[in-house]
Amino acid sequence: MFKKPFKIASHNSLSGKDKKKLIADLKKFLDPDSVSLLLENNNCDVVISKLSGSKMVLYSIDNIPFFVDATGKGAFFPTRKENIKRL
Repeated sequence: MFKKPFKIASHNSLSGKDKKKLIADLKKFLDPDSVSLLLENNNCDVVISKLSGSKMVLYSIDNIPFFVDATGKGAFFPTRKENIKRL
């Protein structure tokens, strides 16, 4: 799929405040009830991975990549069809 392998520039866990902001942002793009079920009701670990040399950000929930922000400005989309079905 990719011509070159990509490298991760940074890999950080979200704090409580940042997680609440992410939930609010995702509720604008996706079904609010599904986002609540996925992120609010369970005690999941959300990790942000920024790609080296790009503005792309990967959001992983419990080590499974769920969302990609291609521009770094909050334009979220799911990573796989299975993830869409979960929402």
